[in-house]
Amino acid sequence: MIEANVKVREMWVTELNNIPGGSEIVDAIREAAAFYAEMMAAFGEMAGSAGGAVFTGGNPMESFLEIGGFPVVTRTFEGGELESETVLESVTERDLDPDAFEPPKGYRRRTMSGGGG
Repeated sequence: MIEANVKVREMWVTELNNIPGGSEIVDAIREAAAFYAEMMAAFGEMAGSAGGAVFTGGNPMESFLEIGGFPVVTRTFEGGELESETVLESVTERDLDPDAFEPPKGYRRRTMSGGGG
């Protein structure tokens, strides 16, 4: 990505089938992007009705979906100089314990209301 003739981001991308579970990861990101869009729309409606700030900046997950593959190297530049680099070195598939996604004992579900109380 180039802004004002200065490189700000560089990505090396591989086909999804080259990454174990690549399609499943993209499906999860697609769902997260839809959730993010829905959440930002709700926040925007609340801010608008209260006269607050409008949320902008776009959906950060959309850019992942637009690259047409899986990023294996991502570099960020500041002033044309390399600032950071992220490299996918390996992928390990494993089953996760469903209990790891449960709230700790003693927690309970509460419903938030928009009425301030």
